[in-house]
Amino acid sequence: MTLETFSAGAGPALLFGLVFGLVVFGLIVAAVKSKRAYNEIQALRQQHPDEPWHWKKDWHEGVLHSQSKMKMLTFLALAFVWNALSVPLLAVAIAEMDDGNAAILVALAFPVVGLVMIGFAGYYLLQWRRFGDPVFQMAAVPGMLGGRLHGNIHIPTSVMADQGVELRLQCVRRRVTRGSKNQRPSESILWQTETRVPQDALIHKGHPTIIPVDMHIPYDQPGTDEEDPADSIVWRLHAQAALPGVNFAARYEPPVFQTPQSDPDMTTAVLNRMSATTVADEDGHAVTYYMPADSAETGQKLREAGVRLEPLHSGGIALVFPMLRQPGLAVSTLVIAIACGTGLFFMLRHGAPTPFVVIVGILLVLMTVAVVNLWTEKSRVEISAAGLYKRGGPFGMGLTHQIPFNLIDHIDMQKTMQAGETLYYVVSVHRRDGGKTRIASRLKHGEAKAVIHALETAIEDFR
Repeated sequence: MTLETFSAGAGPALLFGLVFGLVVFGLIVAAVKSKRAYNEIQALRQQHPDEPWHWKKDWHEGVLHSQSKMKMLTFLALAFVWNALSVPLLAVAIAEMDDGNAAILVALAFPVVGLVMIGFAGYYLLQWRRFGDPVFQMAAVPGMLGGRLHGNIHIPTSVMADQGVELRLQCVRRRVTRGSKNQRPSESILWQTETRVPQDALIHKGHPTIIPVDMHIPYDQPGTDEEDPADSIVWRLHAQAALPGVNFAARYEPPVFQTPQSDPDMTTAVLNRMSATTVADEDGHAVTYYMPADSAETGQKLREAGVRLEPLHSGGIALVFPMLRQPGLAVSTLVIAIACGTGLFFMLRHGAPTPFVVIVGILLVLMTVAVVNLWTEKSRVEISAAGLYKRGGPFGMGLTHQIPFNLIDHIDMQKTMQAGETLYYVVSVHRRDGGKTRIASRLKHGEAKAVIHALETAIEDFR
């Protein structure tokens, strides 16, 4: 069989048949596993009708498996199917180019995407081969609203993370919007916190590595609820560490519910301002203490946020939020803005439909505003005997706010935007007259807590 015969008939048909057969086989396997999982869930529901945290086998056992293996297999399957279908298209494109059809070059985008997918699949394969199946063994089931999620992540291999392991706990609302022709899934992060486990806190038992997990959960957040697939609440625990070669990453979905032991005083507002520590008393009961954040940890978080802490000659401190303190976010936003501008240029030049031009134009305006803000915004907040002074805006030349201490009611943080799987907050000073002054925005949870702690500590020194 010649290459021409293969590309024209037999080859594509053979590849299509092979791919189709593998897809059908995969669907059959998935259906069998789904039926088995459904039977397990129904049996556990009957055994624990009032305890939904026992309705899944891994929840019931308190041993959660990482989703890294499934992610690796998914990307391998997608890369195989995509490239199997792209090979015949590539052969056709080559033949068309030989006939002088330059427009067929657009088809080369498909094998390029296929190569990218192979790259991702290969990376996740290396990640899985290096770290195996890390499991999260919960110390208590469920994770408790108004309590904590604690236990250990067991990695089968040795992990030496010089920068420690970052843990991130999220409450996520998953929704599926039903349109006239399709369904659009979306996710929004309702609450998030993060902490870093230093290298010296990791436990090494021979070759395996253990990452201790102990994170407090506010009482006033929603618990796990997967009854309605179109509108569900899931909790996610992410663990990641930067390592030479392949980084460590694992994700789990632990059950988080309200129980009779939940503490209603452990609210979001309390955990945003204080650090919680839970210990066992002499009778074995859990006791939680609330303390201000550690000064060393506050300084570290401020540095991570790109914020400088400067002493004032007259006494007091200044928090300086310099321009371009988030270079990664600034550069990515600039790239999106350039892409929108390029797209709008070609749309106008080639007479694209007006609705598309309007949508891309609005997006370009929004991205331009974001670029100016990310690249030029600069602010300075001073705490001295005269009160709180804040000035900020493009190049630090914006409005000035002066607030005497007796007019400050409280300082808090509110979520403002979500970028990927990261939630950002704004820190504001609330005045007794009902107004508020924004201090800083685009801060991660721990960074916002550090800004609040630094401000409250400095204010307390003058009150």
